[in-house]
Formats: sequence, C-alpha cells, structure tokens
Amino acid sequence: MARAVVGTAILSRYLRDCVGYTAYGEQDHKRIGVLLGDVAPPDKKRPDVVDALVALTGAQHDPAAVLTSDPAGIAACLDALPKARTIVVPI
Repeated sequence: MARAVVGTAILSRYLRDCVGYTAYGEQDHKRIGVLLGDVAPPDKKRPDVVDALVALTGAQHDPAAVLTSDPAGIAACLDALPKARTIVVPI
C-alpha cells in the first residue's frame, strides 16, 4: 500500500506539468492513418489508433515525454515517425 501512495505522489508531480492538446485537424487524422499503416506493432499486436495519436502528438511537440502503461505500442509508433524526439516513460 505504501508503494502505491509513493507512486501516486510521483505521478501527481509529473501531471502538474502536463499539457493537454486537442486541436486535431483533418491533416492530423490522415497522418494517423498513414502511421497505422507504417507501424510494426510488438508481439503480433494490432496497430492501435490511440497509441498512434499519442505518438503523433508527442512528435509534434518535440522534445516530449509520454508517460504510459503501454510503452511498447507507443514506441513502435514513434519508430515509424522520422526524427521524433519523444521519450517513452513506462508507468
């Protein structure tokens, strides 16, 4: 239980500095579609549109960090984006 509280406190500290981005347009949606076709998902997993959206958002705000419980999926999407300077932090 104490470990969960410590983890929550650390996550809360990071979340204070997070920025939400929701201004996606038609070009962004098209880039996500292309990205889904280019990505090589890990472990025979199907490409995930949420992973692609998160990766694209991070890449558009270079440098960026993505905190995620699915680091392999987002990393696979970032690998398909040339010059993305986004780090993936597993939580």
